[in-house]
Amino acid sequence: MRASAQRDFHGTVLVADDHAVFRIGLVQLLRSGLKVRRFLEAESFSGVTGHFKDQDLVMAIIDLRMPGMTGAKDLVRLRHQRPDVQLVVVSGSDSREDILQAMSAGAHGYIIKSQHTDKLIDRLRYILSGEIYVPADPCRVARA
Repeated sequence: MRASAQRDFHGTVLVADDHAVFRIGLVQLLRSGLKVRRFLEAESFSGVTGHFKDQDLVMAIIDLRMPGMTGAKDLVRLRHQRPDVQLVVVSGSDSREDILQAMSAGAHGYIIKSQHTDKLIDRLRYILSGEIYVPADPCRVARA
């Protein structure tokens, strides 16, 4: 799963997570790894919905478990509001149920926070190229 060669990124990325250290770190990774120039940040779901009005928004990277977030039904709302925005869930949960619910709600990808930074950037590039990213079943991978 190698996406196309790195190129300058155009548009705005929303990074939404209630943990400031993770949010700030992810912004720095995106700034260097994807050459993103403009970011919006949110620490709650109400902040996410406010930023979804930004016309330059092309990708939203959202933690499933932050204040105000009630799960997959909120992802459905966001997809209906802005079907043009690539919606990526980033979560500490590797639960198959969480992954399937997010994907069924219209997420373009689900990235587990414990991923190595290079893999995280590669997966975001893959999603930006128009593909859908679903992690392998963690139980199956552990047994292999």
